Amino acid sequence: DCHEICGDGKHMGFLECDDGNKKDGDGCSANCEVEYGFSCDGGDYETADECKDILPPFARLNLFFNNTATLDFNEPIQLNRVSLSDFSFIFQRPVDHRNKKKKKKSVSSTTPDSVGCDVLEFSVNGSRQLMFPLECEDHLDGTEKFTLTIKDRNSIVDMAGNPLRGETQFSQTLFSTDRIQAMESSRVIEWGTFGIFMVITIAITFGFRTMEDFPLEIMWNTLFFFQTFQFLLYLEQEP
Repeated sequence: DCHEICGDGKHMGFLECDDGNKKDGDGCSANCEVEYGFSCDGGDYETADECKDILPPFARLNLFFNNTATLDFNEPIQLNRVSLSDFSFIFQRPVDHRNKKKKKKSVSSTTPDSVGCDVLEFSVNGSRQLMFPLECEDHLDGTEKFTLTIKDRNSIVDMAGNPLRGETQFSQTLFSTDRIQAMESSRVIEWGTFGIFMVITIAITFGFRTMEDFPLEIMWNTLFFFQTFQFLLYLEQEP
């Protein structure tokens, strides 16, 4: 009896595929079965199959405290001559008109109000992430909504050339602590926040050491108070 040998690079039709090896992860498994997310064809009694990744990538929007939005992808991607103009960005704050001029007692509506934010550039971080630094002039109160849209899904493909799948418009509500104006950050740096912490810590530590039997818990609670107070100043909140 004749039988087909898996891994010899000859596809007679009895096996699902044969790419000439017995390795997993390349589309045709060690048992000559087509793996999930791949398509294998082209083989015959003299030629091995060629396997191709057919599972397209998808993205997810994330926001971080360092004024940066990122698009994270589930697999390595490549860009087809992509520029900042291939994306659109919208920052909006809902405005409740219920306390304003009421046309009807039973109707309350919200209309978007633009926020003074913009994206001036983007960068590629590794092979699975696009980074968009956000520049905001307005104070944000936590009700703002950030929307990022990819205009052409074919501009972002995986290593096999599969275009982006799923959503191409992503939205997320911003938190009030997600944005600290550049002026505020510069002011904190000019004050020498780190230097202030060091001086206060050293002074309090040496002061407490001169006092016999001073409870250690009180010392650390005092230091924690100064750290919390300085953080509230950074966020322009009342302690």
